[in-house]
Amino acid sequence: MPSTLTSLLAASPAASRTPWLGFGTARDTPAEQFAAWLPYSAYLADERLFVNRDSLGFMLELMPQSGADERMAEVLVSLYSTCPPGTGIQFHLFASPHVREQLRRYANLRVEDADQADKAKHWGRPARNDNLFHRLARQRVGHLLQGAQQSLTSGFHYTIRDFRLMMSVSLPGSAAAAEDLGRRDELMALRESMGSTLRSASLPNRVCDAADLINWCALFTNPDRVSQTDAPDLHYDDGREIRDQIVDFDTIQDPRPSGLRLWKEGGDEGLEARFYSIKSFPERFALWQMGSLIGDLMQPALQYSAPFLLTLGVHVLDPNVMKSVVTANHVRATQNARSKMAEVMPDVGKKLQDWTAAANAIDIGSSLVSLYHQLAIFSAPHKAVAAHETANAIWRGRGFQLNADVYMHRQALLASLPMTLSQAFHKDLAKMRRVSRKTMANAIHLAPLIAEWRGTRTPALVFGGRRGQLMTLDIFDNDLGNYNFAIIGAPGSGKSVLMNEMAWSYRAIDAKVWMLDLGRSFEKLCRKAKGSYIEFKPEVDLCLNP
Repeated sequence: MPSTLTSLLAASPAASRTPWLGFGTARDTPAEQFAAWLPYSAYLADERLFVNRDSLGFMLELMPQSGADERMAEVLVSLYSTCPPGTGIQFHLFASPHVREQLRRYANLRVEDADQADKAKHWGRPARNDNLFHRLARQRVGHLLQGAQQSLTSGFHYTIRDFRLMMSVSLPGSAAAAEDLGRRDELMALRESMGSTLRSASLPNRVCDAADLINWCALFTNPDRVSQTDAPDLHYDDGREIRDQIVDFDTIQDPRPSGLRLWKEGGDEGLEARFYSIKSFPERFALWQMGSLIGDLMQPALQYSAPFLLTLGVHVLDPNVMKSVVTANHVRATQNARSKMAEVMPDVGKKLQDWTAAANAIDIGSSLVSLYHQLAIFSAPHKAVAAHETANAIWRGRGFQLNADVYMHRQALLASLPMTLSQAFHKDLAKMRRVSRKTMANAIHLAPLIAEWRGTRTPALVFGGRRGQLMTLDIFDNDLGNYNFAIIGAPGSGKSVLMNEMAWSYRAIDAKVWMLDLGRSFEKLCRKAKGSYIEFKPEVDLCLNP
């Protein structure tokens, strides 16, 4: 395996190169090609590790949580404390419009025609079902697919989406370090430790391979994948560098002051990507409030009108150096607060509070990290201004102030991709004042780990969350038993409509349904499903089997 890796990297520029602006080289692919800026080189299939330009790394896909508490935040702090200095950790939360696969499973679960086998034998392939259950399911799927691209409501914006969460980790190391088996074991041990920590915090996760990385990055570097409800899977070719398999050769990037336009010849108007950084943070913000940054829970007007990607990048600093820095600044802030300057400098007391909090964090074994947030919005060019205003309103309502990254689009796009936070790239971000120092606890409470509940695994019913999350539900998915449920609502709020939907959906998957109806809410449904509607009236002589 080491010899194979050496031959692969020898044919690719991984060592002995002269950096071009820190990204591409003359011996690499042309600097004008964005693929040359990507760090991904090779993939170690046995260890499921990535060999990048200046680092070794891995990527995990997480299940976003629907809420958080203090215990979860305390558990997650160990994600940073166990990492060596120079480690780059990134969280990527993407509101994806790709919902076709979930809806396909929902439609395929409906009961088939009685002559389905004969029709399939005649055509030599599965034939379309013509029963009422399938016809209605197809209409619903079409309606929801349309809602993934444009608003389902006219009064406010509401689109269907699927929130996906990725976590990537990169450790300093070159191609030579990839041949060090001890270095690989160290990285795999770190991955196992982080996976256990995430599971302890109720964040299920899985290890991603090269195909997952390619398909993830291709979403944000090509105009025709985000703008659809589904995209064909890209497969990894181990004979080529990963970076060359991400960006389509016909993708054109046009930088503009407001954003980066992605388009193709002969295509539609393309896609405009706008990027934002946080200029100002609120004084207090907790992990369980991060769900409000994907859209307001109670105000329908404060919802994103386009797919968006929220990234947190954390660079682990040397704890010994940080301890010296915090101690020195804390002493200096204490002296200034006790001096006469405090009377004419109102921010002296605030600085003392900040450095005291940092010193207290150091005392309990924590440290400082360097972090950044990056918000990317992908919309049609004629809708970019509206998406910009909505995003600003959502973040402003939570105490944040966003800044548009004017003429910094490619750096912002790189900062939004996995495993790009190497030491060299972190220095580049620091030069542009794009990073800030925070405590490890701050880095956890500001992580985009909160989205909406996805529901259960079986798509017997399909719903949409308040922020647009496509939700599948089956009350019989409870492995612990107890399949009871209750519906509570004010008069006229739709309780009977929901119960009709549940009854029809379960009958559509060939379940037996009994209903006790007071008010004839289920009569039409029962007759449409060719069921038996039994009326209890004084003039009817009924005899029920007890």
